[in-house]
Amino acid sequence: MSAAKLTTKEEFLQLVWQFIPDTRPLTPVGEPRTLFDCANRVSTFGWEFQSLVQAGFEWFRPWVDIDKTFDDGKMGLVAITPLNEAERRETPEGNYYIYDGVHKSIVLAKRLLRGETEYEPVQVLLLTPRRS
Repeated sequence: MSAAKLTTKEEFLQLVWQFIPDTRPLTPVGEPRTLFDCANRVSTFGWEFQSLVQAGFEWFRPWVDIDKTFDDGKMGLVAITPLNEAERRETPEGNYYIYDGVHKSIVLAKRLLRGETEYEPVQVLLLTPRRS
């Protein structure tokens, strides 16, 4: 384990997001899953997490409040781990997989792409070897 900072917005947006059935609107099967890719797909829903909830994706309900009360000064640590082979193939632009911190990360990514938040370096904890 080692602590570091992602000093640029580009490094942060290259993190690879989770792939679970509940996130399918933002993680279509076979499509890249960098934070940039996933947050950009929020545009389909008018850049609002509430629109995802209204479309029937209840898993996104907590994100409505996370987005409304977002404070980048309280971002805290994001735990990352190396990509596995399937993630490298599916998301060649990715750098690391987000092990912990997926909710706040996607909210920050959306806010960055919308120009709602200025990027501040994000503290990460690199977990090696990869956790499952």
